[in-house]
Amino acid sequence: MKDQDIYLTLRLNDYRNRLKKERKELRLLPDGSLGFRQSSSSTEYVHLYKDKELDSSYIRKGITKNDHITSKLARKKYLQASIKMLEKEISLLENYLSRHIEPTTQNILDTLPLKYQQLPEELYFPQKRAGQKWQNQPFEQNSKNLHEKVHITSKGLRVRSKSELIIAEKLDALGIPYRYEALIHYKNLTFSPDFTIYLNGVLKYWEHCGMMSDPKYRKYNTWKLDIYEEMGIVPWNNLIITYDTVDGAINSSVIDAEISNKLLSSTIYG
Repeated sequence: MKDQDIYLTLRLNDYRNRLKKERKELRLLPDGSLGFRQSSSSTEYVHLYKDKELDSSYIRKGITKNDHITSKLARKKYLQASIKMLEKEISLLENYLSRHIEPTTQNILDTLPLKYQQLPEELYFPQKRAGQKWQNQPFEQNSKNLHEKVHITSKGLRVRSKSELIIAEKLDALGIPYRYEALIHYKNLTFSPDFTIYLNGVLKYWEHCGMMSDPKYRKYNTWKLDIYEEMGIVPWNNLIITYDTVDGAINSSVIDAEISNKLLSSTIYG
């Protein structure tokens, strides 16, 4: 279930609970309704209710000075309007959720004839084919301290940290093409962003900072980000930056959010 459907399901349950409570409260409120009598100088409140002995006749009782009953009748009117709106929204949400099919890649492919479903998925997405071709081409890679690459992804890629392992696994699972520690050159400097990502013909970069408690590491990263900005690699455009916590932990939901908001939202496939 997609996030939107989860949100709407939670909203539907909230509306149902509200409707149940408000109906219960409404049953405890006085019969009749609040009326108004307007004079040239003021407005008077009137309690309108049917005579129990004569069903066809109404009793009008002045309640201008009776805040207790006036409040209950005003509340009654509000609840009646609220219940009407809730019933409408519940019906609309129930109908939507029962009929809605998220237009995901898989759901769309499932509507195609069987022979089409059996074709390689890459045939439907030229940009995806280009990304996979780019990912598989040889590239310059950081070769320093190879002994630090002790963590191995399910696809056999060696990375330096558990956090990078998590990021790589998530990118692989979503079919997002990337290169690990690909070298980029600028003037007389060379950098190797943790991940260089290719989407729709555009390169994006991902740096995961895992040692922010180390002053030297922080100073180097601040300097590096300044150089990145000179190169046009900036967080609000084509650079993702994530961090470990002070004790070295990583929040996987943050990684998911970065991928969803900054990568998947810009891709035309998947």
